[in-house]
Amino acid sequence: MPFSGSLRLQAYWMNLRRYVKEKKIGSGTYGVVYKVRDKRDSLVYAIKKITLERVQSLFLVHWEYECRVHEIIHRNRQISIVYEYAEWDLKRFMEENNFKKTSEYSLSHAGLPMSLVTVGYLSLLLSQSFGRQLLNALHFCHQLKVFHRDLKPSNLLLTREGFLKLADFGLSRTYSMSNRTYCHEVVTLWYRAPELMLGAKQYDESIDTWSFGCILYEMITGEVLFPGDSEIDELFLVFRMFGTPTEQTWKGVSKMPDYKEVFPKFKATGFQKCRIPPDAKIMLQVKV
Repeated sequence: MPFSGSLRLQAYWMNLRRYVKEKKIGSGTYGVVYKVRDKRDSLVYAIKKITLERVQSLFLVHWEYECRVHEIIHRNRQISIVYEYAEWDLKRFMEENNFKKTSEYSLSHAGLPMSLVTVGYLSLLLSQSFGRQLLNALHFCHQLKVFHRDLKPSNLLLTREGFLKLADFGLSRTYSMSNRTYCHEVVTLWYRAPELMLGAKQYDESIDTWSFGCILYEMITGEVLFPGDSEIDELFLVFRMFGTPTEQTWKGVSKMPDYKEVFPKFKATGFQKCRIPPDAKIMLQVKV
């Protein structure tokens, strides 16, 4: 026999009471995330609430690159999801390891092999490992016709074993028709693709690929690639590196809503002035 409304409400709160909040560990488009401990076995999890509308894209990507779901607690159109707990997000991991002088003889640092951690930035080996995992995750999402739309280091979770997990699908969308229009004010500014800053209403999974390239650069160098303080500043930083786009270099760019003929005419400099290994430069030029 189905639960009545009052019994469903009682079961919902009984389930939530099994978890003790320990601290707030983040916030995203969907709301706040807390670190919690299960009273029954003292295991640690992360819990967040989402609306029913976000469930489709969230569970489409529930696989090895997205945090495993431990329990789902449902009330009306509000869902609380209890996830496996990840020790870090990539942003905090890079901050904690940046400019730290660590002993080469240590067996591990932050739960990862010391050989994978360097002073000032993540080693190329570790960046490649995280980058490969993120590419695999994005490839899977894009095959399902889901793009994330808010990739940034704080939305990438890391386990103590070195596995990377996607998080915060609050802005994710599914796409099926080439002429469908979407909101262009998505993706945190530093990782936002230029077509979004030019007001494009039609775009595809390449906006995730752009964000990936920016994140990869940040892992390799320890520096944000395009640290703009406004949308126009961000756009001009992109133009300074890759050149101001024209119809010859980017077909259709002049028809984008926020494109201006009076934009400064920057010449491309590429990664020539960047402090990164030659192999990494080649990798970045392919991905960004």
